[in-house]
Amino acid sequence: MGDLNRRRGVVLGMDDDGIGGKKVRAEVPLAEMFGYSTDCVPANPGPLLTPWVQKYAEAPAHVAAAVTEARKG
Repeated sequence: MGDLNRRRGVVLGMDDDGIGGKKVRAEVPLAEMFGYSTDCVPANPGPLLTPWVQKYAEAPAHVAAAVTEARKG
């Protein structure tokens, strides 16, 4: 879950998956999730993600500034 926090995620809870594991419910910006499955494979075999767009939210100022700067060229 620390990795989700590092990706600006908000952990909403954990549930049993019915086969001895846990499911983590979290809201994480989509842009932060690219590469997450690859990063988790060594530690967590099996299916990892079921992503969907839940809501839109304003990006933090430092993220918006970095995106704006990158688009300038």
